[in-house]
Amino acid sequence: PVQQKLKTAEGQQGNVLTRSFLMEYNGAQAETGINTPAETWQIDFTARMAGMDERQRLENIDIFGAAAFFGDGYLVGKSGNQFYVTKGTGYVAGLRTTLAENLNITVTTRPVKVWLDVCWTGTLASVWGVQSRITVADNLADYVQNGVQHYVFAVAGIDENGNITDLRPKGTLNEQQASDALRKHEQSRNHPDATTREKGFVQLSSETNSDSE
Repeated sequence: PVQQKLKTAEGQQGNVLTRSFLMEYNGAQAETGINTPAETWQIDFTARMAGMDERQRLENIDIFGAAAFFGDGYLVGKSGNQFYVTKGTGYVAGLRTTLAENLNITVTTRPVKVWLDVCWTGTLASVWGVQSRITVADNLADYVQNGVQHYVFAVAGIDENGNITDLRPKGTLNEQQASDALRKHEQSRNHPDATTREKGFVQLSSETNSDSE
C-alpha cells in the first residue's frame, strides 16, 4: 500500500522520523518470502556468557581448590589492639580477588573467624568482575543475595585471647597437597635412616665403620 510521509509543519508533528519507529508493517513476511524465525537473530547471549563464566570458575577450582592465597595475601594480623587483613591476592571458589591495601577490621567478640566473601557481578552492558568484602563472624556459609551467588572462606580464626590462627591454603592445589604431605611426614615417625646407598636421616658418629654417615 501507498504510505504518505508528512513533515512537521505549523506545530503539527510529521511521521518522517518519530512516527516511523512506531509503524506496523502488515504482510511483510508474505510479500518478501522471509521464512526465518525472529528467534534466529533475536538472540539472548546472557545464558551462554554466564555458562562460559561458570566453566572458567570451575576450571580455576581444579587448579586452586576451594581457596588459595599467595604470599601474605589476606593474612590477618594485629598491631597493638587493631586487627587487619593484609593486601594481596587469592582465589575463593575459583574467583580471583585482590585487596589493594591493608584493611583494618573490627573484632568485638571472641572467639571468632574472619571470612572472605566474593561474588561475580555486572550488568548486561557493563564489564563483569569480582566483588569482595571481609566479614567477621562465628559461622558463615555460601549464600545468594539479590540473585547473586556469594562464596565465602574463613581466612583466619581469632581465639578468646586474641591469638590468630592462619587458615589460608597457600598456592595452587598441587602446592597445597605437597605442603600437607610434608607436614604429615614431619609429624610422623616414618623417618628412615640413610645408608651408603639410600637417602634418609643421618646421625654424626665417630665410629670408623658406620654406614649412616
